[in-house]
Amino acid sequence: MNVMTKSAMLALTGLVLAGCVSVSMPSEIEAARKAAETAKEQAAAKDLIQAARGAGATGKDKPVITHSYIGKDNQTVADIKQSCVVEATQKLAQSVGTDVRSIVLENEVVTAKGKVVANCKLALQE
Repeated sequence: MNVMTKSAMLALTGLVLAGCVSVSMPSEIEAARKAAETAKEQAAAKDLIQAARGAGATGKDKPVITHSYIGKDNQTVADIKQSCVVEATQKLAQSVGTDVRSIVLENEVVTAKGKVVANCKLALQE
């Protein structure tokens, strides 16, 4: 056999084998699906936040609450931010008079006089 014939046989064998082999990657497919869902949720949340921020400019009155929470020494920054949102949600529900769903417009952490303080702003979700 000459070199051209060997090359053609190898290419033909490769094509035949390629049709017979399948690769299953369920974990990668699941990870891609979850990433797509997360991106979709983030886009929806971003739209809600933009709508809530734009409500004041269009003249609609939406109940909004701003709250500060001073963290304890044994809390992480994430715990402090979460506690701020929880307390603000409770205060928003108390002001409306019923359980509410809210949108977090802002949630920042600053250090003041050696204490970690979370400042958050929530709006009522319609």
